[in-house]
Amino acid sequence: MCTSERAAATLSTAESRIEALVQENAALFKATAFGVALAVDGREWVDTQLASERTGLDVEVLAGCYGRFTEFNDHFKQLVSEWQMLEDDARTDEAWSAPSSSSTPASLH
Repeated sequence: MCTSERAAATLSTAESRIEALVQENAALFKATAFGVALAVDGREWVDTQLASERTGLDVEVLAGCYGRFTEFNDHFKQLVSEWQMLEDDARTDEAWSAPSSSSTPASLH
């Protein structure tokens, strides 16, 4: 659920293109106070598209990618949590660069 402006920015396209797609596929969308959302038919269409896409996936390759991502993500979450737990006056550039129990942001690369 979002405005056409937000959808356009997220998808790096023109707002007029989003508005045209919504109009061309009116049965898939419903108007809300916050913009547009998927209608029941739109959700069914998305489910069908996702199921079709999933049939062509190499699950082993995807599992390897996800495993590498979660390792990085877990490390990153720990680093951010440590930063957030610092007292306000301790959040300095030097503190961000200093070693911690999770190491430094540079070590994530």
